Amino acid sequence: MKKFLVAGLLVLAAAPAAATAATTEKVYADSDSWVSSDTRAPGTFDFVTGPAIAPLGIGSLHLNTPDSTAKVNLGNGLLYGTRLADIDALAYDTYRSSASTGSAVQVPSLQIELTGSTAQNASGFTTLVFEPVYNTDQGAITNDTWQSWDAFNGGQGVWWSTRDLTNQAAFTGYRSWSDIVADNPNAVVLGAFINQGSGNPGIDANVDAVTLGASGNSTTYDFEPNSAPVTKDDCKNGGWATFHPAFSNQGDCVSQVVTGR
Repeated sequence: MKKFLVAGLLVLAAAPAAATAATTEKVYADSDSWVSSDTRAPGTFDFVTGPAIAPLGIGSLHLNTPDSTAKVNLGNGLLYGTRLADIDALAYDTYRSSASTGSAVQVPSLQIELTGSTAQNASGFTTLVFEPVYNTDQGAITNDTWQSWDAFNGGQGVWWSTRDLTNQAAFTGYRSWSDIVADNPNAVVLGAFINQGSGNPGIDANVDAVTLGASGNSTTYDFEPNSAPVTKDDCKNGGWATFHPAFSNQGDCVSQVVTGR
């Protein structure tokens, strides 16, 4: 994955194979499709089993931001260089733990960094932010349950901007995706981000099934923990090929069970 510095911020540009209609990609701790770009201690993230029944597979991405200085931010470059107007799929699932001590309406946000917007700076840089709390038509945030959020929502998903845009004040202007696109005809995507924290302390949450798409093609990201065989039988009948990190063959799988390494 290539990394660029734009307007003083890390921007990611991946060059994966072109999606064909809808695809699903598993994401592990050693994957490079989602990488930490601005994670600040004591904020942490890890790849875990569950909680409960995850939307995809058996696991999810866990984010914890215990105080107001904590932040977790992971970036993805699939949409790098895509015209804002061509995006047609943005969605994700969240699970807010009742162990959270912060605001009851805070869960991880989905963010899209842009260049060429109507923001009054040299590059037209801004970040668009989707938060479920401002999309009341999709339901209230509930603890200890997986909830699905459609950030595109046929163009009606509500977003705010970190910079002033045409017809939209920074931080306080909440507008539909379609209206933002109409007012920013030259905007191009730099990256997509999952973000939690930085001013919203005490949030313990999980994310899974993040979907990014444009021009009819989309990729859904399935966050998963590493996995390993427990018995020799786990390696049989092709089972050796289902673990992560991957084994080269059944013998290598059996060897790990026997030796523990």
